[in-house]
Amino acid sequence: MSKSLKCFVCMLFVIQATNGFAQTLPYQLNYFEGTHHMTVGGNPPSDLYDINVIREINLLFYVDDWYDQLLDTHGTELAIPARLVYNGDTLPADVGVYFRGHSSFFANDSIKKSVGITLDYIDSLQNIDGSKTLNLNCSFRDTTFMHEAIYENLIQKYIPALSVNYVHLYLNDLDFGLYTNVQQLDKIYLKDWFITNDGSLWRAERTDGATDADPGGANGTGFSTLNYLGMDTSVYKNYYTLKETSISHPWEDIIDVCDPLENMPADVLEDTINKYLDLDRTLWYMAAEILFTDEDSYVHKGGMDYFLYWEPETDRLVPLEYDGNSVMDSMRYKWKIFYKGTDTNYALSYHFFAIPSIRQRYLAHFRTMFNEIYTEENLYGIIDDYFELIDPYVATDPVKLVSYDQFLYGIDQLKETIANRRAYILDDNEFDNPSLNIENVKWISNGYNWGVVNSIQPVTISAQISGAPDVKQITLYYSTEIFGPFTKLIMYDDGLHGDQLAGDLIFASAIPNFPVGTKVRFYVEATADDDVFTKSYNPEGAEHDVYYYEVKTDYIEVNNFTNNYFTFLPNPTSSLLYVHCGNPGNENLEIYSITGAKVFEAKLTVDMEINVATWSPGLYIAKTTEFAYQIIVQ
Repeated sequence: MSKSLKCFVCMLFVIQATNGFAQTLPYQLNYFEGTHHMTVGGNPPSDLYDINVIREINLLFYVDDWYDQLLDTHGTELAIPARLVYNGDTLPADVGVYFRGHSSFFANDSIKKSVGITLDYIDSLQNIDGSKTLNLNCSFRDTTFMHEAIYENLIQKYIPALSVNYVHLYLNDLDFGLYTNVQQLDKIYLKDWFITNDGSLWRAERTDGATDADPGGANGTGFSTLNYLGMDTSVYKNYYTLKETSISHPWEDIIDVCDPLENMPADVLEDTINKYLDLDRTLWYMAAEILFTDEDSYVHKGGMDYFLYWEPETDRLVPLEYDGNSVMDSMRYKWKIFYKGTDTNYALSYHFFAIPSIRQRYLAHFRTMFNEIYTEENLYGIIDDYFELIDPYVATDPVKLVSYDQFLYGIDQLKETIANRRAYILDDNEFDNPSLNIENVKWISNGYNWGVVNSIQPVTISAQISGAPDVKQITLYYSTEIFGPFTKLIMYDDGLHGDQLAGDLIFASAIPNFPVGTKVRFYVEATADDDVFTKSYNPEGAEHDVYYYEVKTDYIEVNNFTNNYFTFLPNPTSSLLYVHCGNPGNENLEIYSITGAKVFEAKLTVDMEINVATWSPGLYIAKTTEFAYQIIVQ
């Protein structure tokens, strides 16, 4: 599909999403009007995947040799029919059951195997709370049953990730104990995180059994890790499995990322790659995998256990987390913050960590995640809560893979690993670089902080900067789309951009005016003038946590007083403006240009004379705490 046609398709998606706003917003998208925040993520499920509830599933087979059939059909597309009883209620149609997994099947000599359930096996509409596929994992090599649940549920605050909870499983009324229930990465999952689920979805590994395929994801082979393999799309088909698509030429979208990663000069890579890859979400994704030492991951295996999604609304690829059951291993707590940064097989790590601006954006995100969720207080509390929930089931599991004592030891070891990982990261010199503080971020509309935004005036965004490093640059990022790349604006501290006084470390810049109904996202980035150009953000969760405002009106809201309290004469004026105030009190008079820049401020007196001869012709707003008044300079 040509780029122009793809962009037209994307515009249609956005228009449809806007017209059907209430029906099409993803579950994970939130607007908080009181704090002016828009976030993506952080909404725990309250249905099938509620982590606080252990579901009960009983699979009733029609044949006596059901277990042997499950063994024999492993690795095939065959499933064994069964009735499914969910929390005491039997589903109307039969489901398909199969043993799933690789290590948990072949290296596991217990009868307790991982189980897959196809709910729409007979009835294409059958589901449980919207889910049509269940992945029940036996927690092979995780004696705690907790690693994947902790990891996936926590990182949902930052990136798309699978929901995980627990199921008590019975097979033909036989107790098979506790299982983790991991959400399927499918179109249902995608709709929780994206405006639509009509994009292209790949698994970064050839999984269709083709005999001519190389092992695309076998531990850093350098093929399925967004490595550039040339412009022939057929080559990429050996290393990625296309799961879903709605366009005729999806493979070009992978090349659009791989090509500039390999061939674009470093000084333009950041802006170029962000047109084809959601760079910020990718950096959060890499930070999660490295912080939690995810072995089954892009950053370790170099393929296999991750997915790619082409988002049609933004025309960009997004890497998706998958298979988190081996995180926080006690042997890997010394992974470096910039893990795989010198390995050419790992295209994202190798190229991104070498570019200072991208490297420091990644480090800021890593630091935020480390401080917010990877703390002993937070993780130990979650471990203790999960223990209280699952302990009775583990203790009485008749086919458990390990002893109860090993379960308890695994929990102690998990806590020790967390403490060791924190200590190792805190000892990294670059992690602890001082960063600038960004405070008091606000928009100014019509001269008012957080004022009603109109379609006539630009909106000034201001932020106060503090901290030990000197300032290299303060940057404002804004976007008028629900998802997608941001436009960058330099923020100034020169007294000419709505930033109050020059040199007071209050920086500002103006976002252009937009039509009524437009939602504008924005956030602020501070770059320190140090050896590595350390970055910080407000909100710290940008770009999944940003500020937003909505353009509300086509009018500038002013109160035009012509009584004895205030007079502004002449109006319009080109030289002198005379202001009379019958009761000045203890207030200041402020005057703003239509761009939001403050051009005048003085304490109110009964009579004032203001020289506007040097002001640019146009509309200005004079205001106090009580009112705003429109002035025209000719």
